[in-house]
Amino acid sequence: MNKLTSILSKIAATLNIDTPDKKGAHNIVGKWKALTYTEKLYENDKLINEDDFSYNGDNAFYMVFRKNGNFIQNEHSKDIQNNSLEKTTKKGTYTVEGDKVILTYGSVHNDKNVIALLYTINENKLTTVNDYKQKDIDDVYHHVSTRTFIKE
Repeated sequence: MNKLTSILSKIAATLNIDTPDKKGAHNIVGKWKALTYTEKLYENDKLINEDDFSYNGDNAFYMVFRKNGNFIQNEHSKDIQNNSLEKTTKKGTYTVEGDKVILTYGSVHNDKNVIALLYTINENKLTTVNDYKQKDIDDVYHHVSTRTFIKE
């Protein structure tokens, strides 16, 4: 029976047919527009930098999660000095494991291009949290960033 389920899942993914997901990944499928971003950086448990940012017409960040496990991340910001619009697009795959969405940027799977985000969805609002620590020779850096999205 597992082979049949696997074959049907592959066919459904190829045709972009929504299938039941035990882990709730179907909740994240869709286009999400970022509203806010906050970031805190700690050095040896002492807050050394804090940033709060609200997106507007000149600055935007979108995540699109597809049914087939692919995602697209689009960001654009206006450069005031040059009066130009800078655009960045990143693609990859994602999986949902419990309360985490794991993003793999590009097609190569290694520690440098994989990010695990805690996430919650409440009605049409998605919140992601990127929380990690990095040890230097004598110091420990702790980074926590939170981004809120609304579903479009």
